[in-house]
Amino acid sequence: MNALCKLFLAALLVLSPLLTEAALRAAKVQPAQRQLLASQDNSFAVSWQLVATTGYSDGALSSSAQIINPATGATLLTVGGTLNQGGGGPFLFSEFVRIPAASVQAWQSSGIRRLLLVRTFSDLSGGGQVRAQQVLTLASSGLRAPREGQDGELLVQRLSLSFSDNQRVKVVPPGEGVLAKVLLAYSGNGLLEGRWQVAEPGSTEGKPVYRTLLLVRSYLRAAQQSTLNSPPLPTDKAGKYRVRFCVTNHELVPPDALLLDAGCPLDTLTVETVYEVLGSEQPERRPLMTSEPRDGDVTGASQFNWQPVAGAVVYQLQLFAADGPRGDDSAVLGESPSFVAGMLLPASVNRSTLSPLLRSKLQAGQYYLWRVTAHDQGGSMIGRSQEWRVRYQP
Repeated sequence: MNALCKLFLAALLVLSPLLTEAALRAAKVQPAQRQLLASQDNSFAVSWQLVATTGYSDGALSSSAQIINPATGATLLTVGGTLNQGGGGPFLFSEFVRIPAASVQAWQSSGIRRLLLVRTFSDLSGGGQVRAQQVLTLASSGLRAPREGQDGELLVQRLSLSFSDNQRVKVVPPGEGVLAKVLLAYSGNGLLEGRWQVAEPGSTEGKPVYRTLLLVRSYLRAAQQSTLNSPPLPTDKAGKYRVRFCVTNHELVPPDALLLDAGCPLDTLTVETVYEVLGSEQPERRPLMTSEPRDGDVTGASQFNWQPVAGAVVYQLQLFAADGPRGDDSAVLGESPSFVAGMLLPASVNRSTLSPLLRSKLQAGQYYLWRVTAHDQGGSMIGRSQEWRVRYQP
C-alpha cells in the first residue's frame, strides 16, 4: 500500500467518529413571516422547532433572539429569553416576542423595509449549532400596509386550506366530486408558484406518498388576498386521502434550508387536510350504544363522547343546523342536511371537546344536531350514533 493510500485511510479513521456523531440537525420557525406595524407595540407568538440525528440526547439551548438587518448583518435589537430543553428531541419551543413601536418607527425612518428575527440553538454539550429565522416586514399601520407593500416583492404571509364548501375535513361517497381551495394573504406583488398534491389510500397511514395534480403559476397583484382552487380531487378508491397545497417559489427558500421534500420545500408555506371516501357497499346503519350529550346546552368545554366500535379506524363528529328545540330529545336528519362543521378523530379517541376551529363556525344561542359515525380501514361506515339536538352557549 503506497503512502498516499495509508494517509487517506488514516484520515478516514480519524474523521469517521465525527461523521457519525449525533447532533442537532435542523431548525425552523412558524410562522415564517410576519408584519411589524410602526403605529403600535408589536407582540406576537413564535414557535421554534428543532430535529436531531438518531441517538442524539444532549438537549438544545438558545440564550436569546436577535433582530438583524439582512443588508448589513448588524444586530439591531435583542429580544426573548433563554430557551432550554434536555433530551433528544424533536424540540418545540414557544415564546412571545415584544417589539416596541418606537423601534419600528426608527427602523422605518432609516429606510429599512425588511428585518430578520433570528435564533441560534446549541446542543448542551457545547457542540454544533442550528439557526432559524423569521422574515419581518415593516409597515406604518395596518391601513397603510397594503399600499406601502404593493410595490414590494411578493411575501406570502398566511395560507388557509379548506374544501369548496368551507369544510376543513370531508367524508364523501365514492365518485362524488370534491374540490379544495386555498386562501392566501400576502403583501407586495409577483409571480406565485405552487402545486396541488394528493396522497391516496395505501400511503396515508404511514409516510404519505404524494403525486402532483396541478402546477400553479399565478401573478398576484396588490390585492393582499387571493383564492386558488384545486383541480378535481380523486374519489375512486375508498379510504383516507391527504391533499395539500404548497408554495414553491425558489426565492422564498433560504439558501441554507434543509430540504426534506423537494416537491414542497417549505413546511411553513405548505397547508394540508384530509378527506375520506366511503366504501361502495355500506352496511346497515346501526346506532352506537351510547352517545352524549343528548340535549341541553353545550359550551367549548363540553365533552362529546360515544362508545367505541370494534374495527373502527376513524370517527367523524358532525354538526348540522337545526331550527330550534323540539319536544323529544332526538332528531333525524333529512335528505339534504345543512352541514355546519365537523372533525375527524382517530380510533383511539371516543371523547372530545369541540376544536377551536369547529367552535368558530358556531353561533351563540343557536341549535345544532350532532352525531358521530365510525368508519373502517376501507372507509365504510360501520356504526353511527343517534342525532341529538343541542344549543351552543359559549
